[in-house]
Amino acid sequence: NEADRTKLSENLELKTETAVKKIKANAVIAQKLATANISEEELFSYYKLHKSKFKTKSKEYKVQRIFVKNENKLQDVISSLNDGMKFKEAAKLFSEETAGANGGYAGFMSEKNTEKNVWETLKSLKKWYYKSVETSKGFYVIRHYETRNIETEKTFVDVRNEIEIKVRKNKKEELYNELIENLKASADISISS
Repeated sequence: NEADRTKLSENLELKTETAVKKIKANAVIAQKLATANISEEELFSYYKLHKSKFKTKSKEYKVQRIFVKNENKLQDVISSLNDGMKFKEAAKLFSEETAGANGGYAGFMSEKNTEKNVWETLKSLKKWYYKSVETSKGFYVIRHYETRNIETEKTFVDVRNEIEIKVRKNKKEELYNELIENLKASADISISS
């Protein structure tokens, strides 16, 4: 009663009316934005269009290696290397893979195409130092003599969630702008001075 007597309630009614309008407007906007469905095709199209933006940097090692199937032969390789035999010669003599014939030169290896334990060993090595590592096939004595940093494109699967967030945001902005334009066009608005 005091609010009515001092006319404070008049301001409250205006605020309540404004709040109701905001709630109604937000409901209309929420209903329109709920229709923002995105297909896998749209996501993949976005990926193809913006593929060059999705890159990752990585390191590759140029590797020389000796492969043997059993541990006894591995000990022979390590003993020969420790006694001063050149790595290239040891690869030709001991390696049980075709790369051995050319001195064990295996080219550049990346994390993607290398067994995890071999990769971890490569990362831990200093240039020209060697170390043995066991794999599911046998044993490698490996070393690297060159490194390079490369940039590769990420796959669609790697960036799908990131793309979905961007595409959904863009679509919601489009729907919102479209809704506002439609409301303006259908509204009876007159401006007086």
